[in-house]
Amino acid sequence: MYESSEEMDFAIACANHDLGLPSFDEFIDSLPNGVGKDELMWLRNETLRAYLEDNESAFLGWLQAMWLRWSIALNLPRLWPTLLHGEKFQNSKRGYSKLYRVAEKILIDNGADYPAKDVWRKLESLAKKGHPAIQEVEGDVDSDEAKHVFVYWIDDKGKEQKTSFKQFQSQLSGHRKTLPNF
Repeated sequence: MYESSEEMDFAIACANHDLGLPSFDEFIDSLPNGVGKDELMWLRNETLRAYLEDNESAFLGWLQAMWLRWSIALNLPRLWPTLLHGEKFQNSKRGYSKLYRVAEKILIDNGADYPAKDVWRKLESLAKKGHPAIQEVEGDVDSDEAKHVFVYWIDDKGKEQKTSFKQFQSQLSGHRKTLPNF
């Protein structure tokens, strides 16, 4: 498939890092001429150059950029209709509630494996500081009576909601799965 031994070695190095170069090249060939194709070819050439210069860190950086751009190119057509919905979609019932948007921000800032009790404590701190959505946290999350621990928060329509720690903990585990690992 590849004419030179350098290209073959490059394909093997890419495969060792979970990027199938033949599939990538086929994808590039299937694209019409334009910015997307040019950008992917440029990334491929920069990755190849770093590989040929035996610059491992540059090779891995370019390889990651190449993989990310390829992922975007593959997924954008599927995601585009959702992106066009904009604010209407963001504030819909199918989107995350304010409570979980705040919790997700805490997870992003502290890592996806940040314990639910610590996220809860951050919510408690936000309530004490007068956060517009998180109104009050009632009860002690470390007590044996965790089922009587609640957060009171304001939803997107301005209505007060009440969520128990157990319910929050259960829902938070599902939200963790959607977060990228940094």
